[in-house]
Amino acid sequence: MKFKIGTVTSNTDITRTGRLKVAFDLQENEVAQSESVRYVSPFGNSKAAFVAVPGPGSTVLCGYSDNPLDSGDTMKGWFYLGSVMGVNPTENRLGADMLKDPVLGPQLKRQVERAGAYTPTDRKPGTYGPPSKPNEPAYPLRGNSPFPDVFAGMYDAKGLTPEVIGMTGDRADSFLIHNRARGNQATMPFQDYVSEIRSGNGKTIRCVDSPIVDGIVIANEHKGKDYIIFSSGNSEESLFAAGELYTRTHGPINTHTLESNIHMWIDDGKNIQFENKSYGGNAPWKGRNGDRGTNEASGSPASRVGDAKQWTGNDTEAFGNESYGCVQVWSHHNNVSLAANAENSVIYVDASGPNSKVVVRTGGTVDIVANKKITLTSDTQVELNAPLVKLNGTGANGKVQALANGSNGTVTLQGESKVDIDGGEIHLN
Repeated sequence: MKFKIGTVTSNTDITRTGRLKVAFDLQENEVAQSESVRYVSPFGNSKAAFVAVPGPGSTVLCGYSDNPLDSGDTMKGWFYLGSVMGVNPTENRLGADMLKDPVLGPQLKRQVERAGAYTPTDRKPGTYGPPSKPNEPAYPLRGNSPFPDVFAGMYDAKGLTPEVIGMTGDRADSFLIHNRARGNQATMPFQDYVSEIRSGNGKTIRCVDSPIVDGIVIANEHKGKDYIIFSSGNSEESLFAAGELYTRTHGPINTHTLESNIHMWIDDGKNIQFENKSYGGNAPWKGRNGDRGTNEASGSPASRVGDAKQWTGNDTEAFGNESYGCVQVWSHHNNVSLAANAENSVIYVDASGPNSKVVVRTGGTVDIVANKKITLTSDTQVELNAPLVKLNGTGANGKVQALANGSNGTVTLQGESKVDIDGGEIHLN
């Protein structure tokens, strides 16, 4: 076997097998005579490989073999053995006339200059990559690739130019660097500038410098269902804002601290929102969550199913199944507090459905304390039920007391000033 050092003139490969064009000698007119060279990996087979096809301008060491294999398949020709580091790029190796060559020159310039981190500002951002020429089609071609499956898309962007390098093992555990971009004149233009670590089952950590997603992406093998995106915010067309942390999962989210606190706050921004859109479609009774025991179609009482709860007031209607659609807050050993501290803050409870209900249940007392007026308004009636009902008014102008005695309790209205009860018909029982 003999060895030579040459310069890669092109890695465009119609066979998509990693073949290169390498110039070893200059002709009298200083136009290089390129040889076809097969790519050789320092480690690899059909499932595992280190793949890094050298680009135009790389100075490479190649070996030539003229010995056929015992099977009869010939292995004659040039084989790429490695790149020489620290050598100047193409124009210093092949001379200025190489770049003037009508065929290789334009192609060489395109491949050397094609890389760019983002879409130029004079083009619509989002999906478009650097411009490609009409004679650079991008079309998928599989089947004859000698590379493992994780490199299946390495030729997809430019069609004939490899744009993925990396290493993978027998289980498809891999580290990949994508520098793929399909230009504005191609079908489905895109940019895919990514460094990726992937497990054999498909768990990935990706650092992405592309317009639609610009950030860090962590995902498992449940494609499209479970992932975390920490966005840098590159493009106005991106779905994610600068600095956004986006979490999506089809399973539960649990945050657990053993002996400290959980604190969420916003220094200066918008709102903290909790929203549950689950409607109970998977509930065993096939009804909407929050259904208080009434069949939605007929209005008739529904069967008590699931974990429907009763509350122990005078109303014996089901409290409702709480497996779907609810927002729940518990404190097992102390208080639940809501505070709105601004001068004109409002704590607003809205249950505006025609059959909705607000229930406050306690084993002790319920106190409503206000420095100003307390208003109770109803379109039908206000009902107070207790063995003893007291309405007390205090002031400096005397005392008013009304007593209504019955077998089940006493109603007392008293005040040091005045208590007014107005209505067309008033019953104190």
